[in-house]
Amino acid sequence: MDLISKLPDEVLVHILAYLDTEEAISTSILSKRRKDVWVYLPNLVFDIESPTHAILDSMDGILDRMKSPEVHVFTIVCKHIIRRGSIAKWIDNAFRLNAQDIYLDVHSLELPLSFFNFNSLTWLHLSSIDSRSIRVPNVFCLPNLEYIRFFLINPHKELTEKLFRSCPNLEELHIRVTGHHEDQVYDISSSSLMLLDINLCGFSFNPPKVILNVPNLDDITIKETIGVDYVVRGPLSPICAYISLQRCCLELHSQEDGDRAHNLLNMLSQSNSISFDDSTTYMLSKYHLNNVPTFHHLNTLEMTIPRLCGWTYLFNVLESCRDLLVLTITKDCNHYEDSPLSITDQIRDLPEDFDWTDPHTPPACLLSRLEEIVLIGYFWMNCDMKAIKYLLSNAKVLKSVSCRARRNGVKGEKAFWKEVDEYAKSLPSCSYEISFKDEE
Repeated sequence: MDLISKLPDEVLVHILAYLDTEEAISTSILSKRRKDVWVYLPNLVFDIESPTHAILDSMDGILDRMKSPEVHVFTIVCKHIIRRGSIAKWIDNAFRLNAQDIYLDVHSLELPLSFFNFNSLTWLHLSSIDSRSIRVPNVFCLPNLEYIRFFLINPHKELTEKLFRSCPNLEELHIRVTGHHEDQVYDISSSSLMLLDINLCGFSFNPPKVILNVPNLDDITIKETIGVDYVVRGPLSPICAYISLQRCCLELHSQEDGDRAHNLLNMLSQSNSISFDDSTTYMLSKYHLNNVPTFHHLNTLEMTIPRLCGWTYLFNVLESCRDLLVLTITKDCNHYEDSPLSITDQIRDLPEDFDWTDPHTPPACLLSRLEEIVLIGYFWMNCDMKAIKYLLSNAKVLKSVSCRARRNGVKGEKAFWKEVDEYAKSLPSCSYEISFKDEE
């Protein structure tokens, strides 16, 4: 007998745990002593590239023989259509083995009834393009599930309505969904949830509804392309919020989109930090320019200015957040970079001045609170200069100015940044730095 085979079973299992599951199982042929050690493996990872009947039968046999009292990681990756019932059977075995972390990336998702009574489950990843065959009980509980990644296409209606609210200790939830059914509801009701990242996209005549009852939420990211209806039940005061309401092009936004963006901003008005993209800025500027909620606790604002509007709305926001400390302004970098045209060709015919009138009185946060300003992207227009100068001259307690500029070679650009540079360096008690990234 070799020296390794003389080791205790616990030590052998610990060694095998460092191998891929297939490699660990194959060691059973090396000696009689090691024949059944693999059945106690703590981690099971199966990546099925060619799901023949023989391979599926082998999977069934392997999982049926497993005897580990507690499996830490249980992973199934299978992008092919396979015989019905196989995935449900494998999850039944995961339930029997008290699996803690489950990662399922499969073509057709199956969840047996045992899944909905999974007391040992703490971490879950679901990824699938077909969940039609799932049947969800009216009442169930996953008492120890703390983390969910829900990446599905056209998810089953009962799953989105019941899964998230049935996890009393859920702390982190990531949703990526493309496509929706009529009257789809996402009920996200959890007093323990601290981080929510939700991304809903795809075309729908009847957009889904998202119910939020998350009183202890710290961080929320909302990205969507379809005009979701959000319903808030109970208090909502996240520390950080990010909003991205994209459409295929800015000009296709409607009044209804603007109203949704405004309602969403109202919903998040108790946040400490808010970021929103150029599309959201555009909608708010066009449809709710002078209708800005009051931000009682906001100390960090990150706002992207689109091509032909945004500065006026920004200053209206500044008037509504008296305690702002850090302001980051990005000028439409992504829009220009995603275009097949060169930067110069895109902006050659744009006006040099728009969307700017000096406010009658400076926002209160400029006079007494704002300490840091960060500028990122393509700044070159007259309105950009006027707005930046106004910011710098009225920020009376400013401590830091940072510019991460993009150069695009348009007329007047060098003079623009030279003027900003001279003006910023003249500010008392304020550090200043500037860096450039040229168009490639």
